[in-house]
Amino acid sequence: MRKQYRSYLFPFFSLAALFIGMLGIRFVFAQGHTQAVSPQKAAPLTCGTWSVVKSPNVGSRINSLSGVAAVSASNIWAVGSYSKGSLIEHWNGTSWSVVKSPNVGSQFNYLSGVAAVSASNIWAVGDYKSSASPYQTLIEFYC
Repeated sequence: MRKQYRSYLFPFFSLAALFIGMLGIRFVFAQGHTQAVSPQKAAPLTCGTWSVVKSPNVGSRINSLSGVAAVSASNIWAVGSYSKGSLIEHWNGTSWSVVKSPNVGSQFNYLSGVAAVSASNIWAVGDYKSSASPYQTLIEFYC
């Protein structure tokens, strides 16, 4: 039997919009080109390459993040799953840490998205499965 692999592309707009907004830079999209425009005459971005930021891996097999939301540059939340359940990580401006997440399903728990309304109003959504039941919706709240 041939192995099947999947590739995923997940949205990352919340975090990017936050940092761009903090720099006072906005992007203009026209005819397939992106141009940074700085209304405050800020210096151009000195970054321009992706770099790896160390994050904790709680499982020995699978660790996957699929959603991200930012309250501020020092209060960012990411959600996903690992081999034994749902996974929530928090960025404090310096490093990522794992935040305990309730796992209601006995077989499967997965968080696919997160929204930050405020620092005390964070929502995560996904699904879970217990032994004989079909997949169920999963909604978690942090305050």
